Amino acid sequence: MWLNSKKPYLEHKTRGFYLPFLIKKDEVFEVKEFFDFLKQYRSYEIIKEPQKDKNGVYVLKYSNNDQAEITDFDILVLGNELKKPFICKNYLNIKKDGQIIKDRKIFNTNELFMLLNDVLYNGQLKNNLYDDVYSKLPNRFQQLIYLTRDIAKNIKKGVVDLKKLNKFSFDFVDYYLRKGNIFKAKEIMNFYFSVKEYEGESMNILKTLDEIEDKVLNLNELNDDEFFILAGQVIKYLLDKSKKSEKTADMIEPFLRANNSKKLKNEIEGLYFKYKHAIPLNFQKLNNGVALLMAFEKDLKLKDYKDKLLLGILSENIFYKKDEK
Repeated sequence: MWLNSKKPYLEHKTRGFYLPFLIKKDEVFEVKEFFDFLKQYRSYEIIKEPQKDKNGVYVLKYSNNDQAEITDFDILVLGNELKKPFICKNYLNIKKDGQIIKDRKIFNTNELFMLLNDVLYNGQLKNNLYDDVYSKLPNRFQQLIYLTRDIAKNIKKGVVDLKKLNKFSFDFVDYYLRKGNIFKAKEIMNFYFSVKEYEGESMNILKTLDEIEDKVLNLNELNDDEFFILAGQVIKYLLDKSKKSEKTADMIEPFLRANNSKKLKNEIEGLYFKYKHAIPLNFQKLNNGVALLMAFEKDLKLKDYKDKLLLGILSENIFYKKDEK
Protein backbone atom coordinates (compact mmCIF):
# COMPACT_ATOMS: atom_id res chain seq x y z
CA MET A 1 0.00 0.00 0.00
CA TRP A 2 1.35 3.41 -0.93
CA LEU A 3 1.01 4.80 2.60
CA ASN A 4 3.47 2.24 3.93
CA SER A 5 6.07 2.53 1.17
CA LYS A 6 9.51 3.90 2.06
CA LYS A 7 10.29 5.18 -1.46
CA PRO A 8 10.84 8.94 -2.01
CA TYR A 9 7.76 11.07 -2.63
CA LEU A 10 6.85 14.33 -4.26
CA GLU A 11 4.64 16.97 -2.67
CA HIS A 12 1.25 17.29 -4.30
CA LYS A 13 -0.84 20.41 -3.85
CA THR A 14 -4.59 20.05 -4.01
CA ARG A 15 -7.08 22.81 -3.28
CA GLY A 16 -4.45 24.80 -1.43
CA PHE A 17 -3.19 21.93 0.79
CA TYR A 18 0.09 20.09 0.39
CA LEU A 19 -0.02 16.32 0.71
CA PRO A 20 3.56 15.29 1.54
CA PHE A 21 4.58 11.67 0.86
CA LEU A 22 1.43 10.81 -1.12
CA ILE A 23 2.97 10.80 -4.62
CA LYS A 24 5.94 8.62 -5.48
CA LYS A 25 8.28 10.10 -8.02
CA ASP A 26 8.04 6.96 -10.18
CA GLU A 27 4.35 6.24 -9.56
CA VAL A 28 2.38 9.45 -10.13
CA PHE A 29 -0.71 7.45 -11.14
CA GLU A 30 -1.25 6.64 -7.49
CA VAL A 31 -2.61 10.17 -7.03
CA LYS A 32 -5.66 9.05 -8.99
CA GLU A 33 -5.77 5.85 -6.98
CA PHE A 34 -5.71 7.90 -3.79
CA PHE A 35 -8.61 10.13 -4.82
CA ASP A 36 -10.60 7.18 -6.10
CA PHE A 37 -9.98 5.63 -2.68
CA LEU A 38 -11.37 8.74 -0.97
CA LYS A 39 -14.49 8.76 -3.15
CA GLN A 40 -15.47 5.34 -1.82
CA TYR A 41 -16.13 6.73 1.67
CA ARG A 42 -19.25 8.61 2.63
CA SER A 43 -17.59 9.74 5.86
CA TYR A 44 -15.65 12.93 5.24
CA GLU A 45 -13.06 12.31 7.96
CA ILE A 46 -10.33 9.69 7.62
CA ILE A 47 -7.77 9.12 10.36
CA LYS A 48 -4.81 6.77 10.26
CA GLU A 49 -3.47 6.64 13.83
CA PRO A 50 0.31 7.05 14.32
CA GLN A 51 2.43 3.99 15.02
CA LYS A 52 5.75 3.65 16.82
CA ASP A 53 7.71 3.49 13.56
CA LYS A 54 5.74 5.98 11.44
CA ASN A 55 3.46 8.98 11.61
CA GLY A 56 -0.26 8.86 11.02
CA VAL A 57 -2.41 11.05 8.82
CA TYR A 58 -5.64 13.03 9.11
CA VAL A 59 -7.59 13.82 5.94
CA LEU A 60 -10.79 15.84 5.76
CA LYS A 61 -12.60 15.56 2.43
CA TYR A 62 -15.88 16.49 0.80
CA SER A 63 -17.50 15.40 -2.42
CA ASN A 64 -17.75 18.13 -5.03
CA ASN A 65 -19.47 17.14 -8.28
CA ASP A 66 -18.60 13.51 -7.59
CA GLN A 67 -14.94 14.46 -7.02
CA ALA A 68 -13.03 14.08 -3.75
CA GLU A 69 -11.98 17.51 -2.51
CA ILE A 70 -9.49 17.67 0.39
CA THR A 71 -10.14 20.68 2.65
CA ASP A 72 -7.83 19.86 5.55
CA PHE A 73 -4.81 17.66 6.12
CA ASP A 74 -2.49 17.03 9.04
CA ILE A 75 0.33 14.75 10.14
CA LEU A 76 -0.37 12.85 13.37
CA VAL A 77 2.57 11.89 15.57
CA LEU A 78 3.07 9.84 18.70
CA GLY A 79 3.53 11.71 21.95
CA ASN A 80 6.86 13.49 22.23
CA GLU A 81 8.55 13.57 25.62
CA LEU A 82 8.37 17.00 27.28
CA LYS A 83 11.66 18.72 28.13
CA LYS A 84 10.54 18.50 31.75
CA PRO A 85 7.39 16.97 33.27
CA PHE A 86 4.40 19.29 33.56
CA ILE A 87 2.67 19.07 36.94
CA CYS A 88 -0.93 20.27 37.16
CA LYS A 89 -1.13 21.07 40.87
CA ASN A 90 -4.25 21.38 42.97
CA TYR A 91 -3.41 24.83 44.32
CA LEU A 92 -7.00 25.49 45.38
CA ASN A 93 -7.39 22.16 47.20
CA ILE A 94 -10.55 21.37 45.26
CA LYS A 95 -12.39 18.13 45.94
CA LYS A 96 -14.23 15.62 43.80
CA ASP A 97 -16.54 13.04 45.37
CA GLY A 98 -15.37 14.22 48.78
CA GLN A 99 -11.69 13.61 48.03
CA ILE A 100 -9.00 16.23 47.37
CA ILE A 101 -7.89 15.88 43.75
CA LYS A 102 -4.32 14.66 43.36
CA ASP A 103 -1.71 16.51 41.32
CA ARG A 104 -1.32 15.25 37.74
CA LYS A 105 2.19 14.70 36.37
CA ILE A 106 2.46 14.80 32.57
CA PHE A 107 5.45 13.41 30.67
CA ASN A 108 4.58 13.66 26.95
CA THR A 109 2.54 15.69 24.49
CA ASN A 110 -0.27 13.13 24.12
CA GLU A 111 -0.86 13.16 27.88
CA LEU A 112 -0.70 16.96 27.86
CA PHE A 113 -3.27 17.17 25.06
CA MET A 114 -5.65 14.88 26.97
CA LEU A 115 -5.20 17.04 30.08
CA LEU A 116 -6.17 20.13 28.08
CA ASN A 117 -9.13 18.29 26.56
CA ASP A 118 -10.33 17.41 30.06
CA VAL A 119 -9.58 20.58 32.04
CA LEU A 120 -10.08 23.46 29.61
CA TYR A 121 -12.52 21.98 27.13
CA ASN A 122 -14.54 19.65 29.36
CA GLY A 123 -13.90 16.76 26.95
CA GLN A 124 -15.09 18.64 23.84
CA LEU A 125 -11.81 19.44 22.07
CA LYS A 126 -10.90 15.96 20.85
CA ASN A 127 -13.97 15.73 18.63
CA ASN A 128 -13.81 19.37 17.49
CA LEU A 129 -10.13 19.60 16.61
CA TYR A 130 -10.76 19.81 12.85
CA ASP A 131 -13.42 21.32 10.61
CA ASP A 132 -16.46 23.18 11.98
CA VAL A 133 -17.05 23.05 15.71
CA TYR A 134 -20.24 21.26 16.76
CA SER A 135 -22.98 23.85 16.29
CA LYS A 136 -24.99 22.81 19.35
CA LEU A 137 -22.24 23.89 21.72
CA PRO A 138 -22.75 27.36 23.28
CA ASN A 139 -21.58 30.15 20.97
CA ARG A 140 -18.98 31.48 23.40
CA PHE A 141 -17.53 28.00 23.87
CA GLN A 142 -17.37 27.51 20.10
CA GLN A 143 -15.39 30.74 19.83
CA LEU A 144 -12.94 29.64 22.50
CA ILE A 145 -12.33 26.35 20.66
CA TYR A 146 -11.74 28.17 17.36
CA LEU A 147 -9.36 30.62 19.06
CA THR A 148 -7.22 27.99 20.81
CA ARG A 149 -7.40 24.66 19.00
CA ASP A 150 -4.42 25.41 16.69
CA ILE A 151 -2.26 25.74 19.82
CA ALA A 152 -3.59 22.38 21.00
CA LYS A 153 -2.98 20.79 17.59
CA ASN A 154 0.61 21.99 17.67
CA ILE A 155 1.05 20.47 21.12
CA LYS A 156 -0.03 17.11 19.68
CA LYS A 157 2.72 17.54 17.09
CA GLY A 158 5.37 18.39 19.69
CA VAL A 159 5.29 22.20 19.53
CA VAL A 160 4.45 23.06 23.14
CA ASP A 161 3.54 26.68 23.91
CA LEU A 162 1.65 26.58 27.19
CA LYS A 163 2.38 30.24 27.87
CA LYS A 164 0.45 31.23 24.74
CA LEU A 165 -2.46 28.96 25.64
CA ASN A 166 -2.46 30.26 29.21
CA LYS A 167 -3.39 33.72 27.95
CA PHE A 168 -6.87 32.31 27.29
CA SER A 169 -7.26 30.62 30.69
CA PHE A 170 -9.32 33.40 32.19
CA ASP A 171 -11.59 33.47 29.15
CA PHE A 172 -12.38 29.85 30.01
CA VAL A 173 -12.71 30.65 33.74
CA ASP A 174 -15.06 33.51 32.92
CA TYR A 175 -17.11 31.26 30.63
CA TYR A 176 -17.52 28.49 33.21
CA LEU A 177 -18.29 30.94 36.02
CA ARG A 178 -21.07 32.50 33.96
CA LYS A 179 -22.40 28.98 33.30
CA GLY A 180 -22.40 28.29 37.04
CA ASN A 181 -19.72 25.58 36.81
CA ILE A 182 -17.58 26.62 39.79
CA PHE A 183 -15.70 23.31 39.88
CA LYS A 184 -14.50 23.66 36.29
CA ALA A 185 -13.50 27.29 36.87
CA LYS A 186 -11.37 26.17 39.83
CA GLU A 187 -9.79 23.40 37.75
CA ILE A 188 -8.69 25.94 35.17
CA MET A 189 -7.30 28.24 37.86
CA ASN A 190 -5.17 25.30 38.99
CA PHE A 191 -4.01 24.84 35.40
CA TYR A 192 -3.23 28.55 35.07
CA PHE A 193 -0.98 28.64 38.10
CA SER A 194 0.60 25.31 37.15
CA VAL A 195 1.66 26.82 33.82
CA LYS A 196 3.00 29.89 35.62
CA GLU A 197 5.14 27.65 37.82
CA TYR A 198 6.21 25.55 34.81
CA GLU A 199 7.44 28.77 33.20
CA GLY A 200 9.29 29.82 36.37
CA GLU A 201 6.69 32.21 37.86
CA SER A 202 5.52 30.22 40.87
CA MET A 203 3.08 31.58 43.44
CA ASN A 204 2.44 30.15 46.89
CA ILE A 205 -1.30 30.76 47.16
CA LEU A 206 -1.75 29.44 50.69
CA LYS A 207 1.10 31.64 51.93
CA THR A 208 -0.39 34.64 50.15
CA LEU A 209 -3.78 34.06 51.78
CA ASP A 210 -2.12 33.74 55.20
CA GLU A 211 -0.34 37.06 54.65
CA ILE A 212 -3.57 38.76 53.61
CA GLU A 213 -5.39 37.34 56.62
CA ASP A 214 -2.67 38.69 58.88
CA LYS A 215 -3.03 42.14 57.33
CA VAL A 216 -6.80 41.98 57.76
CA LEU A 217 -6.51 41.09 61.44
CA ASN A 218 -3.98 43.87 62.05
CA LEU A 219 -5.40 46.43 59.60
CA ASN A 220 -2.14 46.71 57.65
CA GLU A 221 -2.05 48.32 54.20
CA LEU A 222 -2.59 46.07 51.17
CA ASN A 223 -0.46 45.95 48.03
CA ASP A 224 -2.13 45.92 44.60
CA ASP A 225 -2.35 42.13 44.21
CA GLU A 226 -3.60 41.69 47.77
CA PHE A 227 -6.36 44.24 47.22
CA PHE A 228 -7.87 42.26 44.35
CA ILE A 229 -7.44 38.89 46.06
CA LEU A 230 -9.09 40.20 49.23
CA ALA A 231 -11.85 41.77 47.11
CA GLY A 232 -12.57 38.34 45.66
CA GLN A 233 -12.62 36.79 49.14
CA VAL A 234 -15.10 39.38 50.45
CA ILE A 235 -17.29 39.09 47.34
CA LYS A 236 -17.51 35.30 47.65
CA TYR A 237 -18.29 35.40 51.37
CA LEU A 238 -21.04 37.99 50.95
CA LEU A 239 -22.56 36.21 47.95
CA ASP A 240 -22.81 33.07 50.08
CA LYS A 241 -25.30 35.01 52.22
CA SER A 242 -27.73 35.31 49.34
CA LYS A 243 -30.83 33.16 48.95
CA LYS A 244 -30.16 29.76 47.38
CA SER A 245 -32.57 30.49 44.54
CA GLU A 246 -30.23 33.17 43.24
CA LYS A 247 -27.50 32.06 40.86
CA THR A 248 -23.98 32.80 42.11
CA ALA A 249 -22.72 33.07 38.52
CA ASP A 250 -25.21 35.82 37.68
CA MET A 251 -24.39 37.65 40.90
CA ILE A 252 -20.65 37.66 40.14
CA GLU A 253 -21.32 39.39 36.81
CA PRO A 254 -21.26 43.04 38.09
CA PHE A 255 -17.85 42.51 39.68
CA LEU A 256 -16.40 40.98 36.52
CA ARG A 257 -17.73 43.96 34.54
CA ALA A 258 -16.21 46.57 36.87
CA ASN A 259 -13.45 48.15 34.80
CA ASN A 260 -11.38 49.62 37.64
CA SER A 261 -10.74 49.31 41.38
CA LYS A 262 -12.94 52.30 42.21
CA LYS A 263 -15.97 50.75 40.50
CA LEU A 264 -15.18 47.42 42.15
CA LYS A 265 -15.15 49.09 45.58
CA ASN A 266 -18.56 50.63 44.90
CA GLU A 267 -19.98 47.22 43.94
CA ILE A 268 -18.54 45.61 47.08
CA GLU A 269 -19.88 48.39 49.29
CA GLY A 270 -23.37 47.90 47.85
CA LEU A 271 -23.12 44.13 48.36
CA TYR A 272 -21.95 44.58 51.95
CA PHE A 273 -24.91 46.73 52.91
CA LYS A 274 -27.30 44.41 51.08
CA TYR A 275 -26.30 41.45 53.26
CA LYS A 276 -25.20 43.28 56.38
CA HIS A 277 -28.20 41.89 58.24
CA ALA A 278 -26.86 38.35 57.73
CA ILE A 279 -23.40 39.14 59.15
CA PRO A 280 -22.73 38.71 62.91
CA LEU A 281 -22.27 42.06 64.64
CA ASN A 282 -18.98 40.97 66.18
CA PHE A 283 -17.44 39.59 62.99
CA GLN A 284 -14.39 41.82 63.21
CA LYS A 285 -12.36 40.02 60.54
CA LEU A 286 -14.90 40.72 57.80
CA ASN A 287 -15.44 44.30 58.96
CA ASN A 288 -11.68 44.85 58.89
CA GLY A 289 -11.47 43.31 55.43
CA VAL A 290 -14.14 45.61 54.02
CA ALA A 291 -12.51 48.61 55.73
CA LEU A 292 -9.15 47.82 54.12
CA LEU A 293 -10.77 47.58 50.70
CA MET A 294 -12.57 50.90 51.13
CA ALA A 295 -9.32 52.56 52.29
CA PHE A 296 -7.44 51.46 49.15
CA GLU A 297 -6.84 54.65 47.16
CA LYS A 298 -5.22 53.55 43.89
CA ASP A 299 -7.32 53.55 40.72
CA LEU A 300 -6.22 50.37 38.93
CA LYS A 301 -7.63 48.70 35.80
CA LEU A 302 -9.38 45.43 36.57
CA LYS A 303 -8.17 43.79 33.35
CA ASP A 304 -4.62 43.86 34.72
CA TYR A 305 -5.63 42.08 37.93
CA LYS A 306 -8.53 39.88 36.88
CA ASP A 307 -6.55 36.73 37.70
CA LYS A 308 -6.09 37.94 41.28
CA LEU A 309 -9.79 38.80 41.68
CA LEU A 310 -10.82 35.36 40.42
CA LEU A 311 -8.20 33.74 42.62
CA GLY A 312 -9.79 35.43 45.60
CA ILE A 313 -13.28 34.32 44.59
CA LEU A 314 -12.35 30.71 43.88
CA SER A 315 -9.75 29.86 46.54
CA GLU A 316 -10.38 28.81 50.15
CA ASN A 317 -12.02 31.68 51.99
CA ILE A 318 -10.24 33.22 54.97
CA PHE A 319 -13.55 34.39 56.44
CA TYR A 320 -14.58 30.80 57.15
CA LYS A 321 -11.37 30.07 59.07
CA LYS A 322 -11.39 30.14 62.84
CA ASP A 323 -9.14 32.84 64.23
CA GLU A 324 -5.98 31.28 65.61
CA LYS A 325 -3.87 34.40 65.75
